[in-house]
Amino acid sequence: MVSADSGGSGNYFVGLWEGVDPNDGSRRTVSISDNDRDGVYDLYQYDTFWTLCGDDKGVTAGSATVGAGGVLHFTGTLTCLSTGTSVPFSVDYEAFLFSNTLVEIPLGVPLAPATLHRTSSR
Repeated sequence: MVSADSGGSGNYFVGLWEGVDPNDGSRRTVSISDNDRDGVYDLYQYDTFWTLCGDDKGVTAGSATVGAGGVLHFTGTLTCLSTGTSVPFSVDYEAFLFSNTLVEIPLGVPLAPATLHRTSSR
């Protein structure tokens, strides 16, 4: 892992990231922005099938900050789309600059990490 602010890229996390969830094979899309340029990132995530929602699509929304070692820590809400059920959700993102990937590590739930690839830097 390389610190997210190394290489002169203070906003490395900003962009659109996509990957396959190794827990259920669904497609995951993560949008990260810092429109206020205050170091507090807005994060929106869509998944075509959330293991935590049963058979449902789901979205997460909330904020994230970069902590120790350049890890982006997200805290927000997971909402299951067909039922409207919402639960707190937290995840860490480790940046790997040379491969242009993020590894998403779920917190507090027994799920495998997912690798996300940058599809847009804006």
